[in-house]
Amino acid sequence: RDITYEWDFGDGTYASGPSVTHAYQQLSSDQSNYTYNVSVSVSDPLGRSSSDTTTIRILPPLPTANFNYSEESDYTGLYDQVVDFDASSSAAGTDASIANYIWDFGDGYTDSNGSVQETHYYYSTGTYTVTLVVVDNVGQMSSPYQITVQVQ
Repeated sequence: RDITYEWDFGDGTYASGPSVTHAYQQLSSDQSNYTYNVSVSVSDPLGRSSSDTTTIRILPPLPTANFNYSEESDYTGLYDQVVDFDASSSAAGTDASIANYIWDFGDGYTDSNGSVQETHYYYSTGTYTVTLVVVDNVGQMSSPYQITVQVQ
C-alpha cells in the first residue's frame, strides 16, 4: 500500500504516483530527433525497488501545404503556357522546417524533390488540378493541398 512511484520525463520535469500524465511544453532544441528518455522508479516499504526506462518520440505538429500561382505570359507561339508556383505560405510545425516539396502539376508531370518555387510549362490548354504535399525535417507529410489551374 505504501509503494512509491517516481517519474522522470527526460525534459527536466518529474512526477510521482502510479498513474501520471505529462504534456511536453516544447520540443528540445538540443534533441534533433525529438526523443526523450522516460523512466519510472518503484519502491516498496521493505526497501525493494525496481526501475524501467523507455524512449519516446514527441513530434512537432504536422506541416501544412499551401501555394499560389501566376501565369507568366500568354502563349509564346510554342503552344506552351508558363505558370509559376509559390509555396512559401506552407508551414512546418514548431521547431521544425520544411525539407521537401512534392509537386504534381496535373498534366502527368511531377517533381518529388521540388522546391518552394517551381516554374512549369503546360503544353496544352485545359483544366489541371495541381497538388502539393510538403515534408518536414522529421519526415512527416502534410495533407495534400490542391488548386485548379485553367490554362487557356
